[in-house]
Amino acid sequence: MGSLVGTGLGYRLSFVIVLLFMAFVSSYCVVRGTSFIFGGYPSEIDVVQDLYDDKIDLDMSGSLMWYLISMIILTMISFCFQFNRVMKSPIERNDEHASQFEDQ
Repeated sequence: MGSLVGTGLGYRLSFVIVLLFMAFVSSYCVVRGTSFIFGGYPSEIDVVQDLYDDKIDLDMSGSLMWYLISMIILTMISFCFQFNRVMKSPIERNDEHASQFEDQ
């Protein structure tokens, strides 16, 4: 029964899921690129090595916490911007193919 509900929700919300995933990936890329300039974000290689050696500690440094908070905020802003942009009609968003909809 749960798989049917999950399938139905996935089908109905697939557009929102894709937008949310795109927003998260783009915000991760921005934050990760920023961390190369300012430092403080752990390397993925270090994280995998710590997982392998069972040395993961959940104590987040101040800079890592701010990177994660900024990633969440950027994800929300990006998702809202993309969702509002896509939900507008083609004429409102100045689409190059909007002239075909003006006669309808």
